[in-house]
Amino acid sequence: MRHGVIIACRMSSRRLPGKTLAPVAGRPLLWYVHRRLESLGVPLAIATSVDPSDDPIAEYCRREGLVCCRGSLDDVAGRMLDAARYLELDAFARVNGDSPFVDGRLLRQSFRLMTAESLEFVTNLVPRTYPYGVAVELIRTRTLTELLAETDDREDREHVTRAIYRALPRLKHRTLVRSGEDLSHHVLTVDTPEDLERFRAFVGGEPTHWPSVTWEHAIEQVPAPRRAA
Repeated sequence: MRHGVIIACRMSSRRLPGKTLAPVAGRPLLWYVHRRLESLGVPLAIATSVDPSDDPIAEYCRREGLVCCRGSLDDVAGRMLDAARYLELDAFARVNGDSPFVDGRLLRQSFRLMTAESLEFVTNLVPRTYPYGVAVELIRTRTLTELLAETDDREDREHVTRAIYRALPRLKHRTLVRSGEDLSHHVLTVDTPEDLERFRAFVGGEPTHWPSVTWEHAIEQVPAPRRAA
């Protein structure tokens, strides 16, 4: 089975416009997300939109030699599927461009599980026991294609895995649940100006240690916001 990773990003975030290329120690936020995933040794693509506001993302990818697939701004699921087909993926991990602490260890585990058990979906979000920003959603390309063909709800197009979670009882899937303490109240995404400043403080002046640093270390070193239970 051919697995890969697709990073979804755009410049028109409502809470933090331009966050995808926001500078952190001289590098854009997207660099930190992509860099952490390179060691997986699987195909990677950036999925952004054809909206002119996302031209800077496409230009950054061109300069850095990254695969960039562009599609509809609002049909995010379609955009991700187009990228998966371009990379000829049987399954893809959906990663958000505001998640610099995405965990390659969990993604590798999900790749192994999907192959060994012929799964259609692997997630760690139901129930959520990992911090926000340490998500796993590994999706069979064929499964998402079929589910989207069954609906004309625009919300299912804007929110990539909405149709999958609705169909979860009839899908062959697995959930990764963290052993030990439930850490789902921690937030490690870069979604607000405050999140960005916190991440900059954590990285410091030079990201030479990236991506070996773990999200567990981040929780210990930099106080993170907590979501209400």
